[in-house]
Order: sequence, then structure tokens, then C-alpha cells
Amino acid sequence: MRLDDRTIRTNLQRDLLNGIGGALFLGGVYANGAVVIRRMGADATTVAYLTAIPFLANVAVLLLLPIIPRGNPVLLLVVASAATRLASLPAGWATSPAMLLAAWTLMSLCLALSALPTLDVVSAMYPANRRAHLVGRVRTVSIGAALVAGPLMGSLLDRFGAGITFTLIGLTSAACGIALLKVHAPQQQQKSPRISIVHALGTLRYDVTFRGFVLAWTMWGIGVLLPLAVYPLLLVDRFHASYTAIGLLSALTGGSALLTYRWWARQADHRDPRLLAALGFSLATAVPVVYALAPSLPVLGLASVLAGVSQGAIEMSNMQAMLRFAPRGDAIRYTSVFNAAAGLRGAIAPVAGSLLVTSYGATPVLLTGAAIGLVSAGGMWRSSRLSLPAPHLDDPA
Repeated sequence: MRLDDRTIRTNLQRDLLNGIGGALFLGGVYANGAVVIRRMGADATTVAYLTAIPFLANVAVLLLLPIIPRGNPVLLLVVASAATRLASLPAGWATSPAMLLAAWTLMSLCLALSALPTLDVVSAMYPANRRAHLVGRVRTVSIGAALVAGPLMGSLLDRFGAGITFTLIGLTSAACGIALLKVHAPQQQQKSPRISIVHALGTLRYDVTFRGFVLAWTMWGIGVLLPLAVYPLLLVDRFHASYTAIGLLSALTGGSALLTYRWWARQADHRDPRLLAALGFSLATAVPVVYALAPSLPVLGLASVLAGVSQGAIEMSNMQAMLRFAPRGDAIRYTSVFNAAAGLRGAIAPVAGSLLVTSYGATPVLLTGAAIGLVSAGGMWRSSRLSLPAPHLDDPA
């Protein structure tokens, strides 16, 4: 069904409001979980467990795929997103690392569930020839909201603690997400067929191009996530960063992404997304190198800039590639497989990194992660030699 300009504008406005709520949640709650649990007295292994929970949730969702409701993807997205954001309340009032881990598990399961219908919803909301550009506008506004809110949330955490701050963010972001209930996505009203685990995993066997993409992305994820538990340890123990300073670093990342995201979005509409991903991987690889060599907290600003500049390339290339790989109406199957692979790497790499840092220190782990990331960038570039399916000609336009 063709989408007229008025419908596209309405969808964009509602998507923007939801994006602002998501930015508040991710920047105010999700980004601070590791630091909050560390200041509760959690050891390095517990911090690694917390960072691994979101990835384990993606694997769990694959296992639950046959029983996940197959109603309207918009409704599934809204309900799962609201549950994710409202889980901030028990997380904020947790009084022990174990309680915070339990709340984080609930939050992460709901977040993983909300990811499944996202591609179908986005595909129906926007025309193919403008999709990356429009999604880029939403992400730019979301990043701008996070840029403004980051230092504010850090200050609120410093002054009032996680309980009040997480409650405020959870309620506000959940209210913003309700806007998607009124989005116009007429192609997504039909019920999706149930998907078996065997059918989903078989995708990697018979879709060679998709398999190469997933392998390269998984390797990059291992390189990025291996030192993931190291960052909060360094921020707290080596650099003695306050919540406000951490918020400022996050704001610097957001500012860099804000300035470059729209450019990456325009590129994603016209170029092979795997080449953009390879470039983004290369930029992101420098982040752990900066952390390894930084003599003081201000130098970490360079890492924040690199993380922000690479963000648009990585996110937009992933969305465009997944929409090209997945046949019409089959995005949930491809998304579940891709996210499960990401979940496995995320569950293993941070824990392995925390064990390695105990034996060898932070710097070797950071540099090892950077080396793996660089190799993966080459792998993604090589995968671009295989032809990528053309955009769906029956996309709304």
C-alpha cells in the first residue's frame, strides 16, 4: 500500500516522540546500570554478569519464539517497550546487586522482545527509498534528547540516587512510547505465522550471504564486548569519575553522533550497507585503544567522539542490511537469528573479558578487543563481494 506524505509525517511525529522516550531510558537507565551495581559493592564478575544479561535475553527470546504472540507487530512493540521502560522502577529501588540483577533480567527480556517486530513496523511506516533518511531523522532527534538529558540524569543520580531518577525516567519514557499505538502501518495488520526454532536457525544454513554478514558482525561484537566490563571498572577505580562526568562523556558521544548521523543515513539509502558497517567497525575499534592508553579522564573524550561518529554507520548499515536480507513479512525470523547470535557473543565476551582482566590486567584485554574488531572490519568488507538482495519492490513508496 502506497503511503502518502501526510501519513508519513504523522508516522514520523509519533516515531519521534517514542524515540525521545527511548533515548531517555537508554541514556538514563541502561547506560548507568554497570556503574550503579559497582557502587553497590559488586565485584568485577558481577558487573560482567549484568552486562551479559541483555545478550542472554536475546538468546532466550529465540528459544521462546514458537510461543511469542503473533498479533499486530505495532501492539507487540508498544507493549514490550512499555514493559521494558517500566522495569526501571524495580531496578532503581533495588537494595542489593542480586535484586538489581533480577530487575535487569526482566528489563532485558522485554527489550529483546520489543526488537523482534521493529523491522516490520519500520518497513511499513516509511517508503523504501526514504526509509534510512527518515529513521536517521528520528535517531538524530533521539540522540539530541540524550545529549541534553545525559548530564541532567547524571546530576540527578548524584543528588537523588537511582530510585527517584530511574522512576522518573521509566514513567516518562513509557508514556512517550504509547504514541506508537496510533501509527499508520496498514501492511502489518495481518497475523504473522508461527516460527519454529529449527526453521529460524536454518536461515544460516541456506542463506550464504546472510551467514557471512552474521559471522562478521559476531566477530566484531566479540572484539567490542570483550572489554565491556573493563570500562566501568576503569571509570570508577582508575579515573574516579562521578555520575556527572560519565554523563558528560555520554553527551560527547551523543553530540558526535548527532553531527554525523544524518550523513550516515543518507549514505545508507544509496550504498552497500556492509561497506558502511566495515567503516563503522574500523572507527569503533579505536575506542578500546584510547581507554588503554588514556593518562587521565579528559582524554576519554576522544573515545567518546569515535564511538559517536561510528554509531550512525553501524546502526544504519545494520537496519538496511537486515531489511534487504529478510524476505517480505519474514523480518522476525531474520531478526531473531541475528539477535541470538549477538546474544551469544554478548553473553560470553564480557565474562571472558572480566576473567582475563583479573589475570592479565585491563590494557591487554582492551588491545585484544581492538585487534579482533579490526579483523572483523576486514571480514565485513570481504562479505560485500557477495551480492545483496535488492530492496523489496513492493515496499511502500
